[in-house]
Amino acid sequence: MTEAELNDNVRAGAQRANGSGVDGEVDSEILGAGFQALAESLPQIVWILDSAGNNHYVNQRWTDFTGLNQQESSGGGWASAVHAEDQNRVSVEWQNGVKSGEPFELEYRLRIRSGEHRWVMARGIPLFTKDGRLYGWLGTCTDVHSTRVAEQRVQERETHLRILAESIPQMVWTADADGNQDWTNKRWCDFTGQTLEESVGAGWTKAVHPEDYERTVAAWNTAWLVGGDYEVTCRIRRADGLYFWHLERANAIRDESGKIVKWFGTCTNIDDNTKASRSWEQQVEERTNELKTIASMLSEFVETGDFRRASQRILQLALELTRGEYGFVGTVVPGGPQGRTLRVFADQGFNWSSTVNRELYDKVAADYDLKGYIDFPQLDNLFGWPIINQRAIIANDVDGDSRRSGRQPLGHPPIKSFLGVPIMKGDTVLGAFGVANRRGGFSEEQVKSIELLAGAACVIYEGYKRHQREHALLKERDLAESRLKESNRLLLDLAYSVSHEMQGPLRIIRSELGLLSVRYSDRLGTDADEFIRNSVKAAGVVNRMVDGLWEYARIDRPHIQFEEIDLNEIFDKTSISLEQLVEQKKAIVSRENLPRVRGERRQMEALFRQLVSNALIHNRSSVPTATMSVSQLVDQWLFCVTDNGIGIDSTETQEIFKMFRKLDRDNPGSGMGLAIAKRIVEFHGGKLRVDSTRGVGSRFCFTLPMVSVR
Repeated sequence: MTEAELNDNVRAGAQRANGSGVDGEVDSEILGAGFQALAESLPQIVWILDSAGNNHYVNQRWTDFTGLNQQESSGGGWASAVHAEDQNRVSVEWQNGVKSGEPFELEYRLRIRSGEHRWVMARGIPLFTKDGRLYGWLGTCTDVHSTRVAEQRVQERETHLRILAESIPQMVWTADADGNQDWTNKRWCDFTGQTLEESVGAGWTKAVHPEDYERTVAAWNTAWLVGGDYEVTCRIRRADGLYFWHLERANAIRDESGKIVKWFGTCTNIDDNTKASRSWEQQVEERTNELKTIASMLSEFVETGDFRRASQRILQLALELTRGEYGFVGTVVPGGPQGRTLRVFADQGFNWSSTVNRELYDKVAADYDLKGYIDFPQLDNLFGWPIINQRAIIANDVDGDSRRSGRQPLGHPPIKSFLGVPIMKGDTVLGAFGVANRRGGFSEEQVKSIELLAGAACVIYEGYKRHQREHALLKERDLAESRLKESNRLLLDLAYSVSHEMQGPLRIIRSELGLLSVRYSDRLGTDADEFIRNSVKAAGVVNRMVDGLWEYARIDRPHIQFEEIDLNEIFDKTSISLEQLVEQKKAIVSRENLPRVRGERRQMEALFRQLVSNALIHNRSSVPTATMSVSQLVDQWLFCVTDNGIGIDSTETQEIFKMFRKLDRDNPGSGMGLAIAKRIVEFHGGKLRVDSTRGVGSRFCFTLPMVSVR
């Protein structure tokens, strides 16, 4: 039975319900024969709400998914499972659905048993009375979490790729699986004068020369239909109305099954290349290969975050393109005689080990080994010229070049020719890219190649700085957490020592006050008798508080040993120890069959005693009950002690786990019981929480791992 078939079945049942005169109340019994059997057979969550949003029915899938049963989900209780960030949106969409009376679909997050949240798709159809009034909704919830997370990852990856595409001096575009262009980078918009909105879909074809239009569109349609590569040369209109020859290329991106999910394309200006001595086909091929290599390096950097490796790879490509002998990539940092220093992270081809300046060589080697970079504080030389002047430099006769005002260090490998390009972010210089010693010197064409690589270096460096900031924040957070843990440890050690040392003097005080109350009762006057009684009572309270503090502080002492424990035995032993309280309250204490776990026996006994006694002491029912149940999660046991006591306000559910916190001031306890219980559970690798309703009762639930954490 599919979800659609169920909806059809319910619509038919609703029509019969309308014919029977149902008015204003949702009744699942009359919504078609076998409705509940059908609903329980579906893999989706099935629910029925009235027009006010009150729940009247959920199938077992809901309980399995959220942990909320039919009673807990009734009325507006189902909304407690909705993620806090989604509740307002769900409420608004629900009100819109009630107003329109139309079927609706809505994605939101639901809390599952483990406490995590998963995305679901909720679909609802309206149910109407005979006279056409809306009286309820039937709906389903389908788990779409994996799909939603996958879509988010795809969107994040597309965002990264688009950022990279904007950083290169190339027109880049993408199209969807149906062949409709859905994005282009700023280079296209700047060149053609089209906006992004004007170029998407088939809008880009308006910039194609009329004589090339049919051929270009036909080539694209053919590539899209057969799923092959797209390549065509055509003239593209510049914003001033002039046309320039371009090479259009695109490749299909496929999923694991081979289905096309995206197209990635480039548009390369080849107009000037036709005038060069070599063929434009060769130039375009080389430039395209450069772009592919750069894209590969940038993608690798996005995945790994390895700044040093990315810098070395991009420098190696620069040397291959220019056939230079030496090269470096560096960034600008504060300091030095000119206020800025060139910090070189990557260099290749420099034969430092053969230098006659041994001191320089030792310093360079030490800096690279220890810090991973070397600083050049002197910028009044060719290396610093692109930084100071913010533009490229070609020096094919270094010895006679007037721009070489400073001297290179003694013993530095000789520089005969040099090409330098600044690494720019807008109007800001981030660093410099340099290659040296090319036989025959460097050309303007090679400047363009290095500028392309400098753009990629800018992206890498910005990513590196962002990583450094994130690393610093994480390090600061880890340090703060470490200090907090150490502070908590010292506080617990202090509490352990103080509570242990105070027990002796407190016993003496209680003993002496007891002797006073016995020996001098009615002999010192009524005021004195009252003073003594109050002192004895106060001493008892302090003694219980110190005992509780001592027990709290010694939970995770080093001598604690874990063993395999039968929790049935622990619970039964606890029930016997509370026999007097059970008889006094005429209470019923029961349990399900409990598993065996690894833990510390004395602490498990203290935990059970606290939770069971707490359920009975704060209980004014004629027959108080305390029932322990257990269920199995993925890798944990979930235990719950449920009572029918006075309950707790939702504003106080976190307060009761704090030390010395008592909601009932008349209770003679120390106020440490639940704090001790919470610390025992956490020490055993679990979590303790409470669900409670004032006047109805409470349910204290805690988890324990199936495999011991100790």
